[in-house]
Amino acid sequence: FGPAVPVTAPMLNPSIPKATNALYLTIKDRKRKLQVLLHHYQSEFMAMHGRKVQYVEDRAPIQSQYQAYKECKVRLAEADAIYSAYEQQQIEGSGA
Repeated sequence: FGPAVPVTAPMLNPSIPKATNALYLTIKDRKRKLQVLLHHYQSEFMAMHGRKVQYVEDRAPIQSQYQAYKECKVRLAEADAIYSAYEQQQIEGSGA
């Protein structure tokens, strides 16, 4: 999945567009890879047990991946909030 992006990773620079911001893109790519893995696990689980993943025990084999996915989602939400605040600040600063 590539390098883990720790929660204490440096804050991203909102003056760099999302499309070229390496930290943002790394987190987004990791989230996508984890999402694919989790969907695959859920499909395999359904085929094997005839039901959806419901219980903590069902997730136990890949709990660390579930946790990493949640952390990526939080980091992306934080980054989006930073970008939104920066863009709003730019609009207000330009007198529009």
